[in-house]
Amino acid sequence: MTIEPLILPKLTGDIPNQPIDSSMWNHLRTLSLADPHFHKPGSMDLLLGADIFGQLLLDGKIVGPHGSPIAQNSVLGWILSGRVSSQR
Repeated sequence: MTIEPLILPKLTGDIPNQPIDSSMWNHLRTLSLADPHFHKPGSMDLLLGADIFGQLLLDGKIVGPHGSPIAQNSVLGWILSGRVSSQR
């Protein structure tokens, strides 16, 4: 696949803006995540548009309990999406 990147000095602040307690998300424990440090604040490495995103997806989706992220298989590894509670 070919993409035309835009290189920016900064797009946003650290994401997430505070550490996330992912210890209760058993459905993610054995997955090879695209970002294994997703729960720690850090800079964004890459932002993909919808034109590219769909091409990266593979078969496989894992839904955990309410309030936990959904895992979707992709060529980058398992990617996470969804709203999570910021309470610890």
